[in-house]
Amino acid sequence: MDNTLFYNSFSFCVPSIKHYSHTDNSKGIDCHFLARMLCGKARIVTGPKEELLLEAGDVFYLPLGLRYHSYWYGDPAKGDLVTWESYRFSVFPDKDNRAYVPQKLFPDKDSLALLDEMAESKTVSPLFVGKLYLFLGRMLPSMKEDVRIPQRALIEKAKRYIEDNPSFKVRELAAFCNMSESGLYAFLNRYLHCSPIDIKNNILAEKAVALLQSTNLSVEEISTALNFCNSTYFRKVFKKQTGKTPTEIRKNGSLI
Repeated sequence: MDNTLFYNSFSFCVPSIKHYSHTDNSKGIDCHFLARMLCGKARIVTGPKEELLLEAGDVFYLPLGLRYHSYWYGDPAKGDLVTWESYRFSVFPDKDNRAYVPQKLFPDKDSLALLDEMAESKTVSPLFVGKLYLFLGRMLPSMKEDVRIPQRALIEKAKRYIEDNPSFKVRELAAFCNMSESGLYAFLNRYLHCSPIDIKNNILAEKAVALLQSTNLSVEEISTALNFCNSTYFRKVFKKQTGKTPTEIRKNGSLI
């Protein structure tokens, strides 16, 4: 993976919305999230009897592939704002490829200081990435594993292959995952409700979001950097994957 692809595997933003908002991620998220609530409250619903209730100060983790609905409630005392820090990353730092449930994290003072330093820098850099993984490494011993969904490790494996080989052929990806082509399509449809091309486009959309938020590159320049045939097709794919235009993302940021 070259430097551009590596750094575009990470992003940081501070979404802020007023009053109340609902986000539908029932198709499954295509990366990991680490987040810290700054203002307001949130409710992350992952099943009929499974949810995370969050308030200001809470730090939480959402795993790759998670399907959920999120509900965000503003704080009337602060103008009905709900705000949080959002850290996105593609590769989880666990050599054993274990899967983890969505959960609150309980960092100590020194670990919280790492989040403060990353939030203050606001820019993805080698130091930023190192602090992010240092934080996660400190959390791992106390994090709850998801023994029910070992498939997430395979999802990550497929995603890394697609990211490293953007001109991949489906038969090559299937062989890499030790599956038939039909088995691969069925697996991805069952757990992510998408195809290999959808995953590729999700990855490209995430890279585009990172570039829109961290650089002044034009849409045409970003389209070229991500190897789209033209900016019109790029805008079409971007809108389908994010539900927003590049201009909206650059102006308002993105939501979990």
